Amino acid sequence: MRRSYMLNGTDILSMCFAALFAIPTISSLLSSAPAYGAIIDLVGILPCTLIVASCPVCVSVAKLSRRHRTEKAE
Repeated sequence: MRRSYMLNGTDILSMCFAALFAIPTISSLLSSAPAYGAIIDLVGILPCTLIVASCPVCVSVAKLSRRHRTEKAE
């Protein structure tokens, strides 16, 4: 029995936003995690959060531009 499911539509956006909110939770579960607001925490988590936050924006722009091109072609 072979199962496959491709992410399409808004599924991929929900995965991006889930990753965005999972980053602080995962970092707090680490054994030697610093307290929230510590400088080392900001240096480590802030760039990761910015990179992951830019992913849904890029995916949204790509999907909207593709939709615009297909509607314009019709």
